[in-house]
Amino acid sequence: MGNLRKIRIGTDIITMLSVNISGNPVTWSDKDIRHVFAFSDVQGQPVAEMAFRSEGQSLRCTYAAKDQNYIGAFRIIIEFADGTSFASSLDVPAFEIVRTTEEADAEVGEVVLDIDGTMRFYSLSEAISKIEAATAAANQAASTANQAASNADEKAGLAQQAADNANKAKEDTDKTNENAQKAELERSKAEAKRLSSETARKNAENERQTSEKARKQNEEARALAESKRRTAEEARAQKELERQRNETRRKEAERARVNAESARSEAEKTRESSEIARRDAETKRTSAESERVTAEKQRVTEFSRLKSESETATDNAVKAADRADKAAAAAEKKATLEIEVDAKSGIISVTYDE
Repeated sequence: MGNLRKIRIGTDIITMLSVNISGNPVTWSDKDIRHVFAFSDVQGQPVAEMAFRSEGQSLRCTYAAKDQNYIGAFRIIIEFADGTSFASSLDVPAFEIVRTTEEADAEVGEVVLDIDGTMRFYSLSEAISKIEAATAAANQAASTANQAASNADEKAGLAQQAADNANKAKEDTDKTNENAQKAELERSKAEAKRLSSETARKNAENERQTSEKARKQNEEARALAESKRRTAEEARAQKELERQRNETRRKEAERARVNAESARSEAEKTRESSEIARRDAETKRTSAESERVTAEKQRVTEFSRLKSESETATDNAVKAADRADKAAAAAEKKATLEIEVDAKSGIISVTYDE
């Protein structure tokens, strides 16, 4: 099939097909065409029906990406309607579908190919037209021969030439009849191919319906998955909202913790200051207590001393009183005893006045 242009599967393929019949370009008409098929050499049968539109001497055929299920070399088969001036079918090598972009010669998206179907073929109507032309030429030659015979002297040469022309025309007619039989045989073969292609088309249609059913099921599964995805997305959004709320509460708690830590730090500083003050006060209190104990000891010592002195003074006073009593008794009326006790020093002074 030569070097076909390689196109990645899943790409809309548009072919602009032009065909010559006996060297003359064909002007297409939509009403002359029944079907246009994409024929897979790998599958050995038509696998999809292509949309088509006539554009003068080009036939625009589209192999949509959604209909592409196979890779490999492809042909375009055109099935013509009955009663046209074309053959009943036309088979033209077209393109090759590959798996990946790296293998492809064309860009993705949409590819337009110009294809020339330059093969020669005959149609039944073309053969009939040639037969009629040869018959008309034979009749014309016979008429010319008769006229030449009536004028044998003057037109003997013309009659002979007309006879030769008639023989040649008969040979052309026989040859045209043979071509007509061949064309009929080709038409029969083409009809058999058409029936085979129709069967393949029906099979392809069944496959298309099966694929469509699978596509619908996949679409339903996709819709269900999309619904689940949306539900999951809503749940995720709700979780995200809750996470944001929790994050806000965490930040508030963190701020409260920081504030509490600051307050605790300030309180700790206050406690440390109070502790220092307490220690200073305790030191002062201890010192004061020591001083108080020392003063108490001194007071007790002084009190003991004063008590001892007081007791000694009292004892001395008692003794002095006793002596005074005794002296008074002795002196009776002759003397007066004066006793004076110094409370601070405990000294007793005794004065006699005779």
